[in-house]
Amino acid sequence: TDPIISLARDDVTVEWLEVKASGSGNYSPPKCIYAFHAASTDCVISHCICHTDQATRLSSTSDIYGIVLQPSGSDSNVAFDCIVFNVGNPTHSVGTGFYQHYGTTNAYNCTVYNCNKYGWHGTQPLSDAKNIIACGNGTDFYGTTGTRSYCLSSDSTADDDGGTGNIVDKSAANQF
Repeated sequence: TDPIISLARDDVTVEWLEVKASGSGNYSPPKCIYAFHAASTDCVISHCICHTDQATRLSSTSDIYGIVLQPSGSDSNVAFDCIVFNVGNPTHSVGTGFYQHYGTTNAYNCTVYNCNKYGWHGTQPLSDAKNIIACGNGTDFYGTTGTRSYCLSSDSTADDDGGTGNIVDKSAANQF
């Protein structure tokens, strides 16, 4: 069942894993790594790779998530040096690479590529996104983060929240 890795305790570190979503589960929407609301605070996700296999991508009609950071209230989680790619179904426009929601969620030095709905979806103004590359996604950056600095997008969204040193409209083919 989904999520594949669910962090349900405080102070957990997940690192150096490749997580490949395949098949189907009964959790909706499916998530690769999920640090979820009210059960995981001060968690760290680092040096992980998350993606879906081709069959899962093409058969999914519900949203799929790569990494979800969702602590409660004043709690915090962090992700750094992670790669998320090929998440979601291009036919149904579903699939989000990173999702920052609730609490304080910070992410640094991450890459999101070819996720069909959003590369980076932020809903928390207390969160930071720094040195994030989001290219070739439906929308590279969507929503609100507290500080978005030194990020790059292949569309015009890297600097939508302001910040410092963001670069927009750069082709994914020229970045990797």
